[in-house]
Amino acid sequence: MYPNPAYEFLNINATTKLIGANYSIFNLIGKEVLKGTITGENTNINISQLSAGRYLIAIGDAKVQGFEVVKMLVAKLRD
Repeated sequence: MYPNPAYEFLNINATTKLIGANYSIFNLIGKEVLKGTITGENTNINISQLSAGRYLIAIGDAKVQGFEVVKMLVAKLRD
């Protein structure tokens, strides 16, 4: 799983055993905020709608891993 922290996408490098497995992303109070299915050995999960913070991901029967979403604010300074 990379990058960690992530900004718009979370990339999952899965073994063939995990292809077709469901994943769930939870916030730190345990609310499921995103879910889907591992579609291939390299699955990209769009996390751009998540607020900045720390999350947990569970994939199939694998143990839960943590990751952090970082949001950047780009401001243009006036001349």
